[in-house]
Amino acid sequence: MSEEIYFRSIYEHIDVPILVIHVDVAGEFVFGHLNPACEKAIGFRKEEVVGKPPETISGLSQGCVSALRTNCRRCLEANDIIHCREPFVERGQGIWWLTRLAPVRDTGGNVIRIIGTLVDTGELKQVEVALRESELKYRLLVEQSLFGIMIVQDGRLVYVNEVITGKSGFSAEELMSLAPEQLMGLIHPHDREAVWHRMLSRLSGQKEPERNECRFMAKDRSHYWADVYTNIIEYLGKPALQLCIVDISKRKQAEEAIRRSEKEKTILNQIANIFLTVPDEAMYGKVLEIVLSVMGSRFGIFGYIGETGDLIIPSLTREVWDECRVTGKSVVFPADSWGDSLWGKAIREKTAFYSDGPFQTPEGHIHIHSFLAVPIVYGEDTIGLISVGNREGGYAEEDKNLLERIASRVSPILHARLQRDIQERRRMAAEAHLRESEEKYRLLVTNADEAIFIIQDETIKFPNPKALEMTGYSATELAEISIIDLVHAADKSPVLQRYVRPREGRSPADAYPFRIVDKKGKDIWVRFTTTPIIWEKKPGTLCLLTDITEEKKLEAQFMQAQKMEAVGRLAGGVAHDFNNMLTLIMGHVEMALTDVAPSDPLHSQLLEVDKAARRSAGLTAQLLAYARKQTIAPRVLNLNITVSGMLKMLRRLIGENIDLAWRPGSELWPIKIDPSQIDQVLANLCVNARDAITGVGKVTIETGNIIFDEAYCAGRPDFIPGEYSLLAVSDDGCGMDEETRTHLFEPFFTTKGLGQGTGLGLATVYGIVKQNDGFINVYSEPGQGTTFKIYFAAHRTELHNTLVEGEAKTPVGGTETVLMVEDEKGILDLGKKILEKFGYTVLIANTPQEAICLVEAQPGHIHLLITDVVMPEMNGRELAERLVSIKPGLKCLYMSGYTPDVITHRGILKEGVHFIQKPFSIKDLADRVREAIDQKSIAGHG
Repeated sequence: MSEEIYFRSIYEHIDVPILVIHVDVAGEFVFGHLNPACEKAIGFRKEEVVGKPPETISGLSQGCVSALRTNCRRCLEANDIIHCREPFVERGQGIWWLTRLAPVRDTGGNVIRIIGTLVDTGELKQVEVALRESELKYRLLVEQSLFGIMIVQDGRLVYVNEVITGKSGFSAEELMSLAPEQLMGLIHPHDREAVWHRMLSRLSGQKEPERNECRFMAKDRSHYWADVYTNIIEYLGKPALQLCIVDISKRKQAEEAIRRSEKEKTILNQIANIFLTVPDEAMYGKVLEIVLSVMGSRFGIFGYIGETGDLIIPSLTREVWDECRVTGKSVVFPADSWGDSLWGKAIREKTAFYSDGPFQTPEGHIHIHSFLAVPIVYGEDTIGLISVGNREGGYAEEDKNLLERIASRVSPILHARLQRDIQERRRMAAEAHLRESEEKYRLLVTNADEAIFIIQDETIKFPNPKALEMTGYSATELAEISIIDLVHAADKSPVLQRYVRPREGRSPADAYPFRIVDKKGKDIWVRFTTTPIIWEKKPGTLCLLTDITEEKKLEAQFMQAQKMEAVGRLAGGVAHDFNNMLTLIMGHVEMALTDVAPSDPLHSQLLEVDKAARRSAGLTAQLLAYARKQTIAPRVLNLNITVSGMLKMLRRLIGENIDLAWRPGSELWPIKIDPSQIDQVLANLCVNARDAITGVGKVTIETGNIIFDEAYCAGRPDFIPGEYSLLAVSDDGCGMDEETRTHLFEPFFTTKGLGQGTGLGLATVYGIVKQNDGFINVYSEPGQGTTFKIYFAAHRTELHNTLVEGEAKTPVGGTETVLMVEDEKGILDLGKKILEKFGYTVLIANTPQEAICLVEAQPGHIHLLITDVVMPEMNGRELAERLVSIKPGLKCLYMSGYTPDVITHRGILKEGVHFIQKPFSIKDLADRVREAIDQKSIAGHG
């Protein structure tokens, strides 16, 4: 018996548990071997651990991994035998301890492996076991807590859990190395004196738990709010301060948002009340006082545009007016004197501006270091201006937004007040009667585009024509109706709650949407605004109703688009695994067909299986088309030529009883699309048209050019201005109602009977149109037929000649070496059989990492990589790049049943990329492999 066999026999049969740890050149540790005694002791088989780093072994605790790594490093550093004190594993018959580690060196003296022996300490005293279990439970509780935990002892951090390190960005070592004076840097400067010192002082004083609220600083100088619960504990035999930290940043943000919202509501209501209750001579000044206080500004102006177009400023900060030494200063600024000032620009452009200067001001003008100007716009006109200046720290976007909201609230009231003033001045000039002036005021309300009326003593008064038009009732009828009676039944409760606020003396509610029902029973979406007023010397409520029905329709369209997008993502996700299964079915059936004679009854049965699998593949392709994940190769083409080439097939498809009319547009603009997608669109639309016609009928296909401008697209969220080529398919069939049109493009939605349709036809059309950045409109009414209009963006470049495929050729094989990588084992084995049948030398790998190791160990040339796109560890594109760096010149063929944007952009293949769609036939695979090997390499793609 040789010496090696002798020692191996001892190693295998000795009762002492022994393990071997390999050490690579980078100092990393990997399990090398376990003897049978060690397997029995720790409860792991060799196959479970050999060749793996400790942290990747399921069932080996984190504490065991940490202890093992620490002791192995000690052994390397000591370069000698060491003794250990930590338990190695709690599994098997007892608790096993790693007692000693011994280094093994190569001929150069380098440690290449470490041999460890274990001992059973199951006879330890029960009190020691209980203590260790208690410590373990406490450690798990602390480490897995959702709260941050810190322990301070003798002025230093002696413990932090992972929550603290995760939130602060510091490692535990960095935190625990901080000197006592540096610990204060973890607390926001504004909270250090009030909180930090008080918490530390508890070590020598109060013993009861205490709660504080403060901000903690992170490594990147950001901060977060936290509730800090402090308690005095005993840690390693000495008093220590334990801090339990709960992140309350979101709560703080919510409180701040509520505070700002409530403050803004109060401000806006105060301003509205000033407009409605304060006389002219004091109104502008009162409003400006509120604005200056809110904006924290030293001075400001609030003015309006007079009838002659001049800016008139009845209110100007008194301090500014007194300090200003400009010759001939005035409160009237003619339009030709505005110049390039920020406020002049704001009035002219109807846009708010803010700046920190520098500013050019006339001699004697006060110094300005920051300025914010916001126009007051009503309809299409600027009617006034609010400006503030010289705020410490300047102005930001949120300041501009706040002042814009104030100006927006002021706008309709200021407009009404200005109009009233104009009427009043005209009345005084003409010495007209009060009723004449009142009539002029009524004209403003009469011509308003909003329904305006007053509610007083539970009665609707003074409804304007818009109110009568919107509700369908006369003024007499409205006087007998409560406003709540107009509200849709589903909205009565929330409207009533908000409506009663002004009547109970509380702040008026913000504008809010709900439905009213007109006299004819039609639902109308409105936005309701109420303001308490004094009308004819009695309290009342001024009400404005704005018709927002069109806005709600756009919202509904947007929500439908979101729903369609979500369904599309779901549909696309199904394709990946389904296509893998179909690949296996089709591949094995094809191979079986070659082994079964046509006369054999099994041959016809296999053909039926093949037919069913291919129909299933067609359904998956439709799902991918809808989800816009269909892999395509678009080219520039003329719709007229493409459609003309399909007419014979389409006539066969719809049948002889239906007339197919073809109306091509002249000088049609070319488009860029995969020609097969035009085939899919026309086939699906014509089949739906055929099914909508009972008996004889007519289907019309037409094309044309169309240009959409911005005005047309404004009310159509799916449309983008530009030039488009139109493809329209019309029929004179049964048509559709609104409910059917709403769900028309949803996958699996169909109005056909069971077994008569999959519901994927129009979903496929929708996906193809969206993938090519197009739009689709449907026009249909019951009994009036249906028209689908599809718009593809014009692509004005040189047209490509449409390729015509010749007769099918027999697949050609080869003798090259091919590496196939696929995480689905069945497909991997199938592909190997197919390619070997065509003469190729085939290497296979089940994972990307296995493929990398195989290529690194392969001395010969590898001609082609065939890889799945979607795999664990890394995707196919990343794997190809890694392997090309090892084997320059390696070519690549990607395969997938569902391709995310790894080798495509929105489903369009990147230039030079070879791809085969799952499921594929034997011929498809052989052809694509040959094509990929024979084509010249393109840089970056192989």
